[in-house]
Amino acid sequence: MLWDPARRPPVRELAPFRASAHRVTSELATLVEPLAASSLPLLVCGEVGVGKSSYVDALLKRSPRAHSPVVRLSARALPSEEELFGVETTDSRGGRLVEGQLSKADGGVLVIEGVDDLPDGVSQRFVRLVQDGELSPVNSALTRRVDLRLVATCSSPRGGQPRPAAHAEVHRLFPLTVTVPPLRKRVDDVEALARHFARGTSGGVAEAGLTREAVAKLRAHSWPGNAHELRTVVEAAVRTANGGLIDATHLALVARPADADGAAERERLLSVLAAGAWNQSRAAEILGVSRRTVIRKMLRFGIPRPRKQ
Repeated sequence: MLWDPARRPPVRELAPFRASAHRVTSELATLVEPLAASSLPLLVCGEVGVGKSSYVDALLKRSPRAHSPVVRLSARALPSEEELFGVETTDSRGGRLVEGQLSKADGGVLVIEGVDDLPDGVSQRFVRLVQDGELSPVNSALTRRVDLRLVATCSSPRGGQPRPAAHAEVHRLFPLTVTVPPLRKRVDDVEALARHFARGTSGGVAEAGLTREAVAKLRAHSWPGNAHELRTVVEAAVRTANGGLIDATHLALVARPADADGAAERERLLSVLAAGAWNQSRAAEILGVSRRTVIRKMLRFGIPRPRKQ
């Protein structure tokens, strides 16, 4: 077995971080080594654009499985169950087992982005894989023992609202959980990240120039788009400065209320639901997400679900 739920250690729930803003990054860094050394399933949570994938990459580089195979999957765009778990087929020559993508993670690491978006059917087979350490191909009574480290990411809404109970089964699979804080809670990281992004855009010069006014403007911004937004702003500023110092005038920041993104998302969801006669599956298809994601967003925004007639 990969791990025994009956002997599971206490959940290492690290959110919310209680360290001051300037200690958040160092606190995350101190957790890389012990989390990387473990073989237990790990869940990395955080808002969109906060850098969850970068944190996962840092863990993998320090892992004992650093040179082992890594299979990366997006829960939102999963292949079929046959492609994932394999399938037993029969033809004139008899039975034949076609290996699935998950078999490639044997001895290595399986990374699943956005684990909350796992479809219900795949979730059940996925649960059995993690709990029993066995792959069960489709249309087959055979099982295959595998040894893999599971690492997954999940997106928490801005503001840290609790997750719906519908996801409890999946989240219980992870005895280790770490939450990467949003950039607005890491104000002292903004300048270092901005200089890092600027160096990458300007060809890796030793020190990317930022005036005091530019740094102050960057620190004052709320960064609803997190590190992804910061990178976009800095890269544009480097091009605007044309090789000179980046000043506050080069920074194209959009001031907006903290809840503006959420309000726009709620209005968009209401519009799609109304257009689809409040059919949640139809809304999910229009938005390009899973039905579970639509339900989660409805709960988050306080939108009542229609009663079955």
